Amino acid sequence: MKDDSDKDSTCTICGKPSKEMICEPCRIKIRGEALEHKKEEEKAGRVDKK
Repeated sequence: MKDDSDKDSTCTICGKPSKEMICEPCRIKIRGEALEHKKEEEKAGRVDKK
């Protein structure tokens, strides 16, 4: 039986060849989006004092 462990797989997000399940550019984008979402959630809970 052939061993496919040396074969590169693809990123589950963009489909480009990657040794990881999620490639680095997608990982960076996801982290950025999560941080942006967190900031928006925190901002929505604030009451601006003017």
